[in-house]
Amino acid sequence: GSFEGPTLQVLQRMLTSLYTPCIDANLFQFTKKMKKTEVAELNAANARCVKVLDKAIESLASGMELEAPSKVVENKPTAINAAAADNSIVAEYESVVLDWCRQTEALLNEKEGMVSSEDGEIGPRTELEYWRSRMGKLNSIIEQLKGENCRVVLAVLQVNKSRVIKRWKTNDNAITDAANEAKDNVKYLFTLDKYIEPLYSGTPAAILETLPGLLNNIRMMHTIARYYSTSLRMTTLFRKVTDQMIANCRAFVEADGNMWDQPTASLIANLRTCLEVNHQYQEQYRAVRDQLAASPKNKQFDFNENLIFGKFDLFCRRVEKLIDMFCTVEQFSALSKHNLEGMDGLMANFINIVSDFKRKPYDLLDFHMNQFDRDYLEFNANIHELESSLQGFINASFEHITSTEHALSLLRQFQAILQRDSLKDDLESKFMVIFQNYGLDLETVQRLYEKQKSSPPTVRNAPPVTGNVMWARQLMRRIEAPMAQFKENAALMTTKESKKLVKVYNKIARTIIEFETLWHLAWTKGIEAAKSGLQATLIVRHPTSEKLHVNFDREILQLLRETKCLMRMGVDVPESAKIVLLQEEKFKNYYNLLSYALLEHEQVMAGILPITAPLLKPHISELERVIQPGMLSLTWTSMNIDAYLHAFHAELMRFNDLVSKIKDVVDNRLMRNLKSVAELKLVELPSEETFTLDKFVSIQEKHVRDQAAIMAAKNVEVEEAMQDLIALVTNYPTKYTSESIDPADVQKLQAHFSRLMYDAVLNCTQESLNLVKRRVGSRALAGFHEKPFFEVNVELQIPNVIMNPPLSEIQAAINKCSRTILGCSKRLQVWQIDAEPGKPRRSVYEVVSKDREIVRVVLLLTGSVEGAKRQVYEYLNTFSKYDFLWKDDKEVAYKSFVDRKPTIEDFESELRKYVTVESEISRIPEKHTIGALSLETAPLKVAFKNEANAWKSQYAENLHLQAKQELDHITTWMIDMNRFLKREISDLDDVRMAMKYLSEVREMESRLDWEVG
Repeated sequence: GSFEGPTLQVLQRMLTSLYTPCIDANLFQFTKKMKKTEVAELNAANARCVKVLDKAIESLASGMELEAPSKVVENKPTAINAAAADNSIVAEYESVVLDWCRQTEALLNEKEGMVSSEDGEIGPRTELEYWRSRMGKLNSIIEQLKGENCRVVLAVLQVNKSRVIKRWKTNDNAITDAANEAKDNVKYLFTLDKYIEPLYSGTPAAILETLPGLLNNIRMMHTIARYYSTSLRMTTLFRKVTDQMIANCRAFVEADGNMWDQPTASLIANLRTCLEVNHQYQEQYRAVRDQLAASPKNKQFDFNENLIFGKFDLFCRRVEKLIDMFCTVEQFSALSKHNLEGMDGLMANFINIVSDFKRKPYDLLDFHMNQFDRDYLEFNANIHELESSLQGFINASFEHITSTEHALSLLRQFQAILQRDSLKDDLESKFMVIFQNYGLDLETVQRLYEKQKSSPPTVRNAPPVTGNVMWARQLMRRIEAPMAQFKENAALMTTKESKKLVKVYNKIARTIIEFETLWHLAWTKGIEAAKSGLQATLIVRHPTSEKLHVNFDREILQLLRETKCLMRMGVDVPESAKIVLLQEEKFKNYYNLLSYALLEHEQVMAGILPITAPLLKPHISELERVIQPGMLSLTWTSMNIDAYLHAFHAELMRFNDLVSKIKDVVDNRLMRNLKSVAELKLVELPSEETFTLDKFVSIQEKHVRDQAAIMAAKNVEVEEAMQDLIALVTNYPTKYTSESIDPADVQKLQAHFSRLMYDAVLNCTQESLNLVKRRVGSRALAGFHEKPFFEVNVELQIPNVIMNPPLSEIQAAINKCSRTILGCSKRLQVWQIDAEPGKPRRSVYEVVSKDREIVRVVLLLTGSVEGAKRQVYEYLNTFSKYDFLWKDDKEVAYKSFVDRKPTIEDFESELRKYVTVESEISRIPEKHTIGALSLETAPLKVAFKNEANAWKSQYAENLHLQAKQELDHITTWMIDMNRFLKREISDLDDVRMAMKYLSEVREMESRLDWEVG
């Protein structure tokens, strides 16, 4: 878009509508590189520029416009002379000029009213605004007078020698003088603007910085400017400066919100800054005044100072009252924060006093409001009453003194808080009361010393000497600290009572110091005895438990603690103790390293597997030889402890590595493989699957072959692991011992794991046989959903119902499976431990097959299906009720039926009999479970249905033939009847015949309903 119109208005709109919003929103992030003060100055300058433009536009809009004549005369001598002779034109022009005179005289007289204004609420910048506006109006009139119309009007009246011209010339000269005066004043006031700016937008600190420059420029303006050369006008200017200073101070104090809501300390500081502004303002003014007075020839600052500074002094008196009031509030607030017991009531009264004052509706800084002064007097009266109560509280606090230190501490608290003169004197008098009570403290300390000196109470965990010294010093501190404060009060120490107490104090102090000295001397003498513990060996073995312990004398630790504590307390310590203390870190480090090494040693020894412990006797002996120097020769002052610890750790880590490897071989190569063998399943018996006999045999043979291979491989792995374990132990190098591994221990280890291997194979075989036994002997119980083991077909083999395959074949398959499971161990050979090298190794099968449990399970499996034989035969006999289907002769039975001359109903009854048989056969369950057998009846049902269908077909074919013959007879009769009934009736005979045929039809209908329906 674009801005159109007069230049000043366009500029003003651009600033207010475009630039100012951009600056406020920080649109271009320019404030990132500017300080906060610079940003504030920019915003103030921008606002000031906008305000100046507004005033300029307002001045132009309110400018005076001279009236133009209705009759226009050309600006030519002939036309002007002609118009001067025309009375009507002259009269009109005189009227116009008189109007000009009235307008300009009103404008010129306006000045006096503005300058002499007694309005004290406007600042010095209004002077500049007024003179800038006045200059604009006067320049506007001068520009109009230079126009052709105005010059013609004046020329016509000049030629006519009108009396109005004389009055106009006077006004014209006054306008010129006023315009020049306005221009000068704007120039001088504009030079003041940069010094006036802090009065509007700056802080009191900024005002203090610009005060010298402001007053010097006002002095120069008073000297040079014609308008401001009078005392009245200068007084008015100074009053406006003063008013603006007051406004700035009020804004500064209230910048952080309501005064009651501000932090009291910062508020008081701000109020004192306002007092400083007034003081410096008047100081600078008087400095300039005195400087001018030294040069009498110059214009003097002989203005009415009461008029200039009166308001500021009133404002500062209000500020001083506020400072006093808020200082009082701060002191009592600080008193409440100390939580002194018994002060709650006083603090509640204080809070009520302050709350009442807070509720006052007027502005505290409005010094014209006299109500504040009355409320301030009432506030002071209430505070005076509160101080009286506080004095009573202070007196009561010191009436029952239980501790001199506590009383002095309380006194210091009151002195730090209460700065009011009325309370300070009362606090000073408490010194004597406390000093008198101090005498009782001295007696108490003396009694306490006599009572506890043989067994003083000590600080927890403090060593004995330190505890006694600390107790003595605590008693000393109890009497010494108060005495140090009493000594500072010279008036107190000159009294007779004080001299008596000082003597008692000196006696008690001397006794306590002697007590401390005795303890210190006794400890010093015992240092060498305590140091003897450093000559002990590093490690010692417990005589009963044989456990190793670090041999560090606890007296050394106590010596170190005593030395350290006494040095912290500032007690003089012998050099020998200091030398031991310097080695504290070394001793503790050795102690920690040895403790850690012995702990590791204990853990390594605990990690030795009991079965392998006999093989590790030489290795343990090697480790013991490395540890031995610490038990025999090395002491805590030896120089080679580090080397010993290094050798100890190295050998311990080497031995630990051996133990870890042995444990790894045993756990991961021996025990894991043994567990795998023990958990092998030599049969595959899915619980959700049923087998045919051939499928069962083939699956088990394949599975047993696979598992036997795994078992053999595991046996080899275990044997190899055993050999690796023996090699690991025997190949361990030893340096300090000549002991060797006993071969008998090696054979025992081999025999142990050989036995475990046999147990694993035995367990695997036994569990596999038990699995077969449990599955073969399973029963269909409630909640037990395991499927039967074998699928067996029930078939019709005329004349008998049989099971295919028979039970004998099933038992043979189970027996074969048992033999196959036992045969797995044939590939395993018993380990060769102490046998001759060339002697053949026995098979594990020879041992396993003779195990009593194995034999028992195998015997049970050989008769596993015998228990189901009777149930199978009983089930098969249930089908004997259908044996008539294949045992009876169909032709003989049918011939006998036909000989009885059967009706359709007889045929139907016979057919229904065989349909019922078919239905019963269909309802026979497809499967019937007996133990581990699933009897499949589908082949049997098919055979039964075929036999029943054969019987049914024979009867159905003959029935169909007979029914066809009867149906043909009825059809022929119906055709004949239809033909007869269609004949035309011509006489009575025909009627009789028709009636006869209809009667036959009715009879036949009843018969057909009975036969067919």
